[in-house]
Amino acid sequence: MTICKIHQIYYSQESFQALDPGFIPLNNSQGRSDWMEYWPIRQYFMNTPAADNELIGFLSPRFYEKTGLTAANVNSHIQENPGKDIYLFNPYFHLAAWYDNVFTQGEQAHPGIISATEFILNYLDIDLKIHNLAMSSQDTVYCNYFIANMKFWRKWLIIYEFIFQLAENKNSEIGRILCNTTSYERGNLPMKIFIIERVASLVLLATNDIKSKEKLTFLNMGYASNKDINLLEEMTILDSLKTSYKHNNNPCYIDSYNKRKKFLGEEYKLHI
Repeated sequence: MTICKIHQIYYSQESFQALDPGFIPLNNSQGRSDWMEYWPIRQYFMNTPAADNELIGFLSPRFYEKTGLTAANVNSHIQENPGKDIYLFNPYFHLAAWYDNVFTQGEQAHPGIISATEFILNYLDIDLKIHNLAMSSQDTVYCNYFIANMKFWRKWLIIYEFIFQLAENKNSEIGRILCNTTSYERGNLPMKIFIIERVASLVLLATNDIKSKEKLTFLNMGYASNKDINLLEEMTILDSLKTSYKHNNNPCYIDSYNKRKKFLGEEYKLHI
């Protein structure tokens, strides 16, 4: 029998009030702010035994604000799609569709994230050229909004712990890169936060034995353009082209994706 342990992190009385009572509250009021929600995640797995039949997640207090989903919605999605290793609740479908992958999107908001990530991948002897990666809604994770079993979490934790140890050594070149701050809507934060946010997507891309199921949400697709355009329809087409490319490895799909994206940028001045 599968057991769901979905936590929602809080760090103040105000954020506690925003929690969904259907999730398990997880107190991070005394945690290290430089690691944000990754600190209580690390503490949890260091101190809490986890069984293979458990699905575990760690959501922010802004989960409903970003996705429009309640704990009941999350649990229903899991129950209706049994047997998966990971369940995705990406609040930014338009970003997953528009950008090649989460790292090229991240480069727009956090310049230097690609070179820093490739530095880490070289340390791990992983030969991935980020600019060549195609990701779709099926393997895109933002905000750590996913629920997964230990098969997935073990892979995630290996990479996370490696990054954690690199960042803790601030006398090293990579340690300084990871701890340098970058812009964020609520103030500057260390680059390491935004790299780790993308680890789940990297694991999904690089692993063939993980079964995933995404829940598509469209709450945040409020982008305007100079001409009328059905943004949801266009993003669905782009996402489908990338998904087809990933499943068939036929370059015509990625060529069509690039051409359609270029057309949208030129014809509708659409730049997400």
